[in-house]
Amino acid sequence: MVANRKKYLDIAKGIGILLVVLGHSFPDENTVNGISIAFFDVLKEIIYSFHMPLFFFVSGYLTKRLIGKWDGKQMRRKAERLLIPYISMSLLYIPLRIYFSVMASSSYEIKDVWKIIIGISPNGGAWFLYVLFWASIFTIVFVNDKNIKVIMIISFIVSLLTRGNVFFVEYSALRYFCFNYFFFIAGVFANIRLIDFEDILKRVKTFPCIIFFAILFYVYYCQKVSILSSILAVLGMLVTLRVSKKLEECASADSISSKLMRLGLDSMYIYIIHGPIQVVIRYIFWSKLQINYYICVLLMFICGLGGSILIEYFLIKKVKLLDWALSGKK
Repeated sequence: MVANRKKYLDIAKGIGILLVVLGHSFPDENTVNGISIAFFDVLKEIIYSFHMPLFFFVSGYLTKRLIGKWDGKQMRRKAERLLIPYISMSLLYIPLRIYFSVMASSSYEIKDVWKIIIGISPNGGAWFLYVLFWASIFTIVFVNDKNIKVIMIISFIVSLLTRGNVFFVEYSALRYFCFNYFFFIAGVFANIRLIDFEDILKRVKTFPCIIFFAILFYVYYCQKVSILSSILAVLGMLVTLRVSKKLEECASADSISSKLMRLGLDSMYIYIIHGPIQVVIRYIFWSKLQINYYICVLLMFICGLGGSILIEYFLIKKVKLLDWALSGKK
């Protein structure tokens, strides 16, 4: 591990990937097997309010200096690290979408394979890699030291309006880009402009932020004030980063922080692998065997997380071609 690596960011990624797996552990609410328990519905809404903005922020923060550089090598590296896993992830998911179509919110037809090129994947979760690639390219091409603040303001307004459903963007990849680019460029800005970002983070008051988040979430969820979505994302992201920084500094939490760091370092593999595992688990235990809902959610979470780690270490990392296909690493 790099000596000067910011451990709290890996911890934040570890918390984020736990939330991703948990958020995908509930049967799709749009199907006949959908969420039937209010607690899980609320929990899923809380998770979805900020977990992906967190990953975009961390990705932007950890990205090497992008602004003002037409760097062909950098663009190629981004394509390898993001588009190769995206394409592999999409193609490998097609048989699951066809065979387990009863578990999906919509059917999948093989004639739609070409749509992978425009960011419409049979694996719904793959959108993150596609949008992250274009966020990186957009930053390389259009952002510089002079306009970064203006682009941040514009991207926040765009996020506020699109996440808040004031404007609806039909094309899914563009919609997700509009939702999340602000968090990516905010991460880039925090790295290159806010030298004291970690000191700023230390001054964030966790408990008041959580209370404020809870109040806004009540208005957002119960009163259907969707314009609050981007503000909830910022608050959730800040709380997660502050908790991660605290865990990094707290010696008594060393075992917890080390485990979360490990999950953060493995987050790409977990993100890619957990979906197919959960589809099979949900099909067997929820659709076919119709076991207790709570047990099914627990099994999907445990198997999605644990199964991903086992497959990563005992299969993927032992087969170089497979590792390249799923991580883009040479």
